[in-house]
Amino acid sequence: MKIFESKAIAQIDRETIRLGRSENELICRAASSFIGWLMPRISRISQVTCLCGPGNNGADGLEIAYQLSAWGYCVDVVCFEFGKKSQGYAFHKSKIVASHIPYRIFQEAPTQWQFTMGDVVIDALLGNGLNRVLEFPYKDLVMYVNAMQKEVYAVDVPTGMMTTKEIEGCIMRCRGTFSFEFLRKAFFLREAYAYTGDFQYGSIGLSIDVIQKVGTSTFMTDRSFVRKYFKKRSPHSYKRDYGHTLLIGGSEGMTGSIVLCARAAIASGVGLCTVVSDKKNRTIVQSSLPEAMFKALDGGDINWDQYTIAIGCGLGQQESAYTLLERMLQSVDRPIVIDADALNILGRNRDLWNLLPRGSILTPHIGEFHRLFGRCSTDYERIELLRISAHKYNVHIVLKGKYTQIASPNGELYFNSTGNPGMATGGSGDVLSGIICGFLAQGYDAQIAAIVGVYLHGLSGDLAALKLGMSGLSPSSIIDFLSDSIKKVQ
Repeated sequence: MKIFESKAIAQIDRETIRLGRSENELICRAASSFIGWLMPRISRISQVTCLCGPGNNGADGLEIAYQLSAWGYCVDVVCFEFGKKSQGYAFHKSKIVASHIPYRIFQEAPTQWQFTMGDVVIDALLGNGLNRVLEFPYKDLVMYVNAMQKEVYAVDVPTGMMTTKEIEGCIMRCRGTFSFEFLRKAFFLREAYAYTGDFQYGSIGLSIDVIQKVGTSTFMTDRSFVRKYFKKRSPHSYKRDYGHTLLIGGSEGMTGSIVLCARAAIASGVGLCTVVSDKKNRTIVQSSLPEAMFKALDGGDINWDQYTIAIGCGLGQQESAYTLLERMLQSVDRPIVIDADALNILGRNRDLWNLLPRGSILTPHIGEFHRLFGRCSTDYERIELLRISAHKYNVHIVLKGKYTQIASPNGELYFNSTGNPGMATGGSGDVLSGIICGFLAQGYDAQIAAIVGVYLHGLSGDLAALKLGMSGLSPSSIIDFLSDSIKKVQ
């Protein structure tokens, strides 16, 4: 799914209207879509107060109030007519008046806010497009509503949130946010959750043709995207058609990391899998993974060209690990997957960066990312550094976390839509590296291997959580549900 900046969304709105869909029709569709999302979340006996600003976001709120009343909800409206009123606002306000829905109007801001609200509040004050922090009178108004600690739901965007800048200033604190047609980049920032709550989006009938023509470099992965790139197997294929992974790691005492990585690669569908590890781990690896072959770390030269490589899971950071990484990087000229200890070695040895094969995939968590590229004070700053670094070093960077972000050298950024907090456990990253390497070995482009691998990793975790609960979720259970997640996208 495309994620647009505010100006692009406004352009899509205008073009849709120019092609024949009226503004009032879009507002009515937006209200219906919002109510369909809202109704399962609130009680039928809730007293709902809609706070409506003078623009089209306020028009959405007025139409929401009108339709909620028609559904039998007890609704009242508070209008804040500071500044110019849009035509949509005036039209939908007339429907409120004609329907005798209770409403109050503030045409000037009082020195101190004081008005009653229902237990459920709809925030339709400003919506999308804000480019600076809130000032008087909206800042004081939002502070008043937040202090009341009501159950607030935002229409499109919480009031005060800038969708293309850092999360700062006074912002409405919402239990949930429903945006129209597209999600906003700001929603994926860690700091945003305190204001958006759980968020969702729904269609309001904007022109699909126009949406396809308007460009963007930011996306959210979903099932339809992954399905589009997922390869079907030929009935006449054999094992070497699906690649050969070489997974390097598992120093003494860290065998579990490389075993998880290899199990995941095999479950992803790779044709052949070889584990390179400390010779003391041979028995553990081969008893745990009868499908995998084994090479000892000190077992002589390796013909790197015949493999797709992932390195780092449980590798260790001793001098011999540095030497192995350097030797491998000097010998390989196609994308590899770099994780864990290999990332930490890269972070301490900048001379190795010039050896990285073009299009390689780095999979850091936030701590590793900071060691590699520098610290950031906000998520927004981190996203910009992520894009810059992927382009600068000509690599794909998978920044793990909620809404894992995948940045590519071409400037594109993907937010992942799958996964859950139960996956925040040691070994989940090893599983992800194995999955991505497995798809890379099967002939997927490096960017697509990263995007598909991250999506299926998260989806497997979601399926495991449904069966086992988040507390009972383990890296092994993610692998156990990988085949089910693959079937869902085929």
